[in-house]
Amino acid sequence: MTKRKWISVKWAGLPSIRYFFLTLPNGQRIIVDNWSGFRILHYIPFIRKYQKFDAYFIPDDIDISDWEHLLVSEYDMVWGAAKVSGRIFVLRLVAGGTIGGVILGLFEMLGKTLINILKFLHIPSFVFIIIFSFLLWWLTNYVSNVNIKKKIPIKRFDFQEKIIKIKFRDLLFSIGINIFVIGIIFFLVILRMDYSDEMIIGLIFLTWMAFFAYSGIIRTADLYITYNEEIENGKGK
Repeated sequence: MTKRKWISVKWAGLPSIRYFFLTLPNGQRIIVDNWSGFRILHYIPFIRKYQKFDAYFIPDDIDISDWEHLLVSEYDMVWGAAKVSGRIFVLRLVAGGTIGGVILGLFEMLGKTLINILKFLHIPSFVFIIIFSFLLWWLTNYVSNVNIKKKIPIKRFDFQEKIIKIKFRDLLFSIGINIFVIGIIFFLVILRMDYSDEMIIGLIFLTWMAFFAYSGIIRTADLYITYNEEIENGKGK
């Protein structure tokens, strides 16, 4: 019978919203893809805790010196999280603001037309906000995936699907995330059929941020993983 347990591990951030680097207790280096994708049920709290993530296992004989400078230590992640806020945080999150700028520009040009279409089709504005925010979040994760492959040769590593369970533990930050997400849900319920373009644009942005907060990498947290004897012995799945 395979034994499973939670264990604390040292980890490092990467210049990506969905990937991070860690070392298993046996010295095995891996890059974890912290992306839930379109597995909708995994966003439900009591189901989410059983989720397993994909990982790239780096062979022992692979030299990572060419991209090791990209790793961000736990201390630097905590310090960076304390410094960045507001516009600076958003700009870094969306690779210099390009994605966000394009989206906001499109809304400025098409906002009234979009509102009229929603009214005509009787589509509740909160439904549109959730769907559009999720697609925007997916696009941002896709861009992150493309960028990391340009910087790190992850295709050379042994890829394994749904191989590792992870848990971020930061009580204060987790409480803040839950309050933020509950607040967004509250505003979406209030909005309902209100077709104010300012409200829709604002809530698209905030809902998009809620996806990051709820399912993203908590860079100030301690990291725990669930692994089994096969991984510990270097046998993979």
